[in-house]
Amino acid sequence: MITVLPLLAREQSKTSRYFILFGYYHSHGDGKSGLAFHETLLSGLKQAQSADCAYDDDPKFASPSNPLLPTLETAGRLSISWSYLLSPLLGAYLPSFVANSLGIRASATPEAHDQWTGKKTFFDPEAYQTRLKVLSIENGHVQKILQECRKHDIKFTGLLHQIIVQALSKELPPEKAGCFVSQTAVDLRSHLKGITDSDMALCPTAYYELFTRTVQGNTSKESSSMTEALWDAARLTTQNLSQCAGTLNDQPVGLLAYLRNMYPWTRGQVGKRRECSYELSNIMSFNPGLFEPEKIWNIESMIFSQPANVGSGCLNFNVVSRYQGDLTIVISWQAGALDVKDEQLFAENVGNHITTSLQSLDRS
Repeated sequence: MITVLPLLAREQSKTSRYFILFGYYHSHGDGKSGLAFHETLLSGLKQAQSADCAYDDDPKFASPSNPLLPTLETAGRLSISWSYLLSPLLGAYLPSFVANSLGIRASATPEAHDQWTGKKTFFDPEAYQTRLKVLSIENGHVQKILQECRKHDIKFTGLLHQIIVQALSKELPPEKAGCFVSQTAVDLRSHLKGITDSDMALCPTAYYELFTRTVQGNTSKESSSMTEALWDAARLTTQNLSQCAGTLNDQPVGLLAYLRNMYPWTRGQVGKRRECSYELSNIMSFNPGLFEPEKIWNIESMIFSQPANVGSGCLNFNVVSRYQGDLTIVISWQAGALDVKDEQLFAENVGNHITTSLQSLDRS
């Protein structure tokens, strides 16, 4: 689905501006598919403006004869070892009391008894709602944040995990949240034949990590110690994410091949405790080329979001930026899933902590 909304032109400028929303099912594409769409759209708009435009006024357009892209399973070999398969396989087929007594779970994710997962999964199609909180970090801050990341040999995703955990630790009491399990979307395109970053495809797997809650110190000494601990933890997460992205072996997505029927299994997750606390998906930056709005079409800024997860983490953090532009973080959740008194205030406070923490890094 494509929606185009005209926007007001900026002051002292006659340039036409539009907000273009591209919405699609996750079964048809991953986060990078959105970037691929906008890359193709921008290329088409530029071509339509050129003298040798290939388009005309004919409303009919023939579908290209190119074959469909291969699926993730056929583009790469997702091998699963017995040691990785055994626990979720037995956990799915053994009676629950037997599996619990043996410490076997039908999942490949880490687990702790005191992890925060919000409310148990629920779904009412009549009352289902997605709620959002949008954060924006100006380009000046973004460049200094990335400099600090390079200085400490980490990636931005690793840093953001630590800041999210700090924010959640600040807003949730210890008796409700002793730790947090994260899910990070990881792109496998580099290992797949016939699929590139410019293709709309479904190529993700997930990396899970358990984080203990953090406590922000009050004195300068404690604050400094906490900062060093944050960089160390972010560096470890960066290394783990790199290892996950570097192989097709023992990936959680590979376990789907052992699932006989997806629909009953998915329905069976309703009413159970969520496997993770939150999901983080960072699709990096979009580079539209030289920005000359008075001469040619271009993309001014980007936003990336997804609807609330019913069967996964109760919070989503979706991240995208325009190359040498602002960075946008969207927090989304299923209404009623967070298990807090005021969900909107909770999201506001978490978002404010993330924004403040990121902006303060350029002054460190």
